[in-house]
Amino acid sequence: MTPLGIVILALLAICVHEVLQRLAFSEGPTWLSYPITILTGLIVAGAAAHCMTIWWMKGVSGHYLDDAHEVISRVQVERTAQVPAVQEPVTDYKAIFEATGVAMMILEEDTTILLVNREFEKLSGYSRKEIEGKKSWAEFVTPESLERLRNYHDARRIDAHNAPKAYKARFVDRSGGVREMFFTVELLPGTSKSIGSVIDITEFKRTEAALMESEERYRTAIECSNDAVSIVQGDIRVYANQKFLEIFGYDRLDEVIGQPTFHVMHPDERDRINEFSRRRQAGEPAPSRYEFTGVKKDGTIIYVEASAAKVTYRGEPASLAYLRDITERRKADEQIKVSLREKEVLLKEVHHRVKNNLQVISSLLSLQAQTVKDDETRRLLEESRNRVKSMAYIHMQLYQSKNFAQIDFAPYVRSLAKNLLESHRKNGEAVSLDVRVDDIFLSLDTAIPCGLIINELISNALEHAFRNAPEGRITVDLHRDGKKHVLVVSDNGIGIPHEIDVQNTESLGLQLVSALVNQIEGSLNLERDQGTAFKVSF
Repeated sequence: MTPLGIVILALLAICVHEVLQRLAFSEGPTWLSYPITILTGLIVAGAAAHCMTIWWMKGVSGHYLDDAHEVISRVQVERTAQVPAVQEPVTDYKAIFEATGVAMMILEEDTTILLVNREFEKLSGYSRKEIEGKKSWAEFVTPESLERLRNYHDARRIDAHNAPKAYKARFVDRSGGVREMFFTVELLPGTSKSIGSVIDITEFKRTEAALMESEERYRTAIECSNDAVSIVQGDIRVYANQKFLEIFGYDRLDEVIGQPTFHVMHPDERDRINEFSRRRQAGEPAPSRYEFTGVKKDGTIIYVEASAAKVTYRGEPASLAYLRDITERRKADEQIKVSLREKEVLLKEVHHRVKNNLQVISSLLSLQAQTVKDDETRRLLEESRNRVKSMAYIHMQLYQSKNFAQIDFAPYVRSLAKNLLESHRKNGEAVSLDVRVDDIFLSLDTAIPCGLIINELISNALEHAFRNAPEGRITVDLHRDGKKHVLVVSDNGIGIPHEIDVQNTESLGLQLVSALVNQIEGSLNLERDQGTAFKVSF
């Protein structure tokens, strides 16, 4: 109160919205450095705001702020008119009351709403004629909020200083819609009336709830993860989940959080893994997946698989890693490798013995052919010997190879064709051989039938294509055509007569070819132009 008896320690509730915008819900005092006209008509040159409440400071001249909570200032106040003329600025007050961007209301002690502004009309859905002097503020709050707000209303009139001034409640509009609101209510000094502001925070609450739900969801996902999760800043671990403790044998989070990362790594791995983390946090290229040797609390060695990425943690770059104990998998892998090595040895021995047995059979057939005087019988024995040798070559190649599942077919075809040419060479004949084979790998189930087909077709050409001809040429071509392999065995000999149907022939060799083509689910075509060309697609 001034010497003239004017109270200037007054609440100006109409500035609540403006102060909220400036404060952004902070708790520290805020100074408004420009003059403000209050209800009594005084011009206050300085004002301090704390939370949602505004105090007008009384004094003589000047204003200063010693610290965040103690005001030791004097506010310059000057009279704009004589006390009897204090009603003149009321018009300005009403304009400000209407123009503020927040819903405002003035309340009677009996809860009747005395005055509202346009923003309150918009918020409630009622016109001011329907509200002012007719409705109670209690009609605009939900039943679960009503008792609490009535208690605040009564407490404000008993002890205004200690009564809650800012709080949340649920607001009901004309259509019955319910929204979350933030209320700020103060008594008008020297009266039993109160002035309040209402701010719709429904969307804010929804966003807040969504963020909390999202945070809880991710927290639950990380805590329930089957993988250990660790966040590192610099070389210090700042976060770890429960699974991390389980993997490395620790009991409490404080044993790993705030500790250097190297305490769970084998000494031989520390420099490598820490360098990955440093580069990742610096935004430099670093492996996102890697394995390392870890050390449990009791010194047990384990093998760990990591998937890592750069993240921001509490405003600073960090390295997030998902860790998985792969010790048992490593042991299983080693057992599989040992088992495979054992099987490789066994398979080599099997192929070696099969090859030897086939060579013995081939040698026996050769010896038998030498003792036979009948030419036809000798020819049949030699054909059988060549068939056995074609199979023996495959087992020999498998024995020499490191891959027992597939055969590199190109060297096999060259070796087989050369051997057949040598075994069928006759005095005076000059038959040349042209082998063109792509880098093709075939399984054993396909390679043996295919090798026998090549054996029969080359043998047939050498036997029949160049009768009474001093020279000739045989071509073997094996290549890919899309998803299929195409084998062509051709010669420039006399050709097969058109009356012979290769699908229905008495020739054992051609019958065998047809059967083998069916075995590998292929197709057989014969071209008779300028010699003979057998085309097998499979």
